[in-house]
Amino acid sequence: NKGRIWFTDMPRNQIGYFDPDENKTFTKTIPIKGSFPMYIQADFDGNIWTALVNKNIILKYLPELDEFEEVRLPKVESLPFALTIDDDGMIWYAATAVGEIGFIDPKNNQLTQFSKDSPLQAPEALIFDKSGNLWIAEHTGLAITKFNPVLETFEKVSIPNEEASPFGMTFDRYGNLWIAQHTVDSIAIYDPDNNDLIEVPVPTETSFVQFMTSDDKNNVWFVEQQSNKL
Repeated sequence: NKGRIWFTDMPRNQIGYFDPDENKTFTKTIPIKGSFPMYIQADFDGNIWTALVNKNIILKYLPELDEFEEVRLPKVESLPFALTIDDDGMIWYAATAVGEIGFIDPKNNQLTQFSKDSPLQAPEALIFDKSGNLWIAEHTGLAITKFNPVLETFEKVSIPNEEASPFGMTFDRYGNLWIAQHTVDSIAIYDPDNNDLIEVPVPTETSFVQFMTSDDKNNVWFVEQQSNKL
């Protein structure tokens, strides 16, 4: 909420931010040695949440106090991975090893967890749609799954390309969900209204698309990690 760009630096066990106005960078070492900070998410009060994938901890950093608070997942080696925030300010997470999702209330750090009868298969990316549904990319499950937080129901949409590994997601101006498939040179596009899914080829070989986002004009941007392109 101050316009800073927060980032993780996994090899250095740090988080930090870049201030575009002052053209300065600040870093903070995580107090838990050997941590792998994966995703990062700001809450509505300016606190910074980081998933420590190898420590079974989601860390809350309070910049004004320069303090850390720990939220430990109930199952050992859950591997907390992706983070996102809903309209009520809850911090949602995916636990990739145990195939579960949940949220943390920033007011008291209380954790609520959800699971299916059969676990999600490596949930590794999360995004909310305009209706408040949470979409989950099942990295090894060849699927994206819609979770309705009100009804607590899961609805799976299969990805037809058996070589794909669904990962990062974003919405375009028409409400279509774009899905990175970083082990193949194509992007999946799903229309939730008509239940249609198509693939768009990426012209670069071994593009390794993992992360996606949309700009203020709803253009879709993605990272071609192995070809050094946006």
